[in-house]
Amino acid sequence: MKIDATVADQLIEYPTDLKLLNQARLESERIIDLLYQRSDRKIKPRTYRRVAQKHYLALAKKRKKSQKALRKGIGRQLRYLRRNIQTIDALFEELPKKPFPLRFRDLKLFWVIRLLYDQQLYMYQHRVKSHPDRIVNLYQPYVRPIPRGKDKGKTEFGAKLGVSEVDGFCRIDHLSWDAYNECTDLINQVEAYQDLYGYDPEVVLADQIYLTRANRAWLKSRGIRHIGLPLGRPKALSAYAKRKLRNERNMRNHIEGKFGQGKNAYGLTRIRARRADTSESWIAAIFTVLNLRRWLKILPENPIQCYFEILTLDAKRIYRSQGPLPEVLGLDRNQEAIRSPIYLGVLGLRVASLRGLFQQTLTKFNMSLFLISR
Repeated sequence: MKIDATVADQLIEYPTDLKLLNQARLESERIIDLLYQRSDRKIKPRTYRRVAQKHYLALAKKRKKSQKALRKGIGRQLRYLRRNIQTIDALFEELPKKPFPLRFRDLKLFWVIRLLYDQQLYMYQHRVKSHPDRIVNLYQPYVRPIPRGKDKGKTEFGAKLGVSEVDGFCRIDHLSWDAYNECTDLINQVEAYQDLYGYDPEVVLADQIYLTRANRAWLKSRGIRHIGLPLGRPKALSAYAKRKLRNERNMRNHIEGKFGQGKNAYGLTRIRARRADTSESWIAAIFTVLNLRRWLKILPENPIQCYFEILTLDAKRIYRSQGPLPEVLGLDRNQEAIRSPIYLGVLGLRVASLRGLFQQTLTKFNMSLFLISR
């Protein structure tokens, strides 16, 4: 069993304080225009939008921005945004409550703008660069910055995934929009493995961050080996032991390869959904296709071959070690007739018929992802 964590990046613009405040100011001006059209005012509220846009562009076009100039520009945008928020509150007091003058989308956006203003004002006044539950996108306020420390960037923006991989099949055990320490996933992932397969894994291949003292003690109490650097002074090992340990460590590259396949081929780093639930469905669909492609590699192409494959020792590899195949085919694993030739023959026919269905599904899904990514 191999476990690791990754981030499914949302397809959003890289956030900066100046860009976020400018975007919030533009949206607040649009909301003011909508409320003004529904009000009885004869004079449009003053917003200084031309002056504010001029100040923003004068700073945004500079290739090198000093800290002094950047702080001055952020302060200006904060004051413009504060004025717009006060204007919107005043228009709300003047307009009738029923029917409500704004759509729910615009009202929700105004709530996000208020929260963004409070966060940016706190960071501006206290001269800090971080804030709890910091908003990095107005239209996807659930997205949080995830510190990763990778070569491409120290921070990623998306959902953090705790994934386990067994014989080429991946399972999302934990999905969170907030940053967390992945060492807390190990016990839950091993217990999920035991619930799925009915027994504990023989060995757990994990990164060093998972192997805390508490996790090592828990694995030892369950009789599960782990591959990682031991605590304390390193012991002298024979050449055979070193080679075996190195080979076992290299097996963890399989789950890294799955992450690379999902990110490079299926857009796991370009999640285009705009809502949290649809983004989670998008991520789950990508891992479903990865598992389907793995199924196509191990399923025989004709019913006769599939029948004899299941009658042999490969039956355990197909419907026990590599996933709940009977449940996928609509069959009950716990039936006593699971070893009967009639059951295995029906299973072989269903596997062969589903192979073509899986291939068609993969082709359509690959084309859909290609068109969306373009």
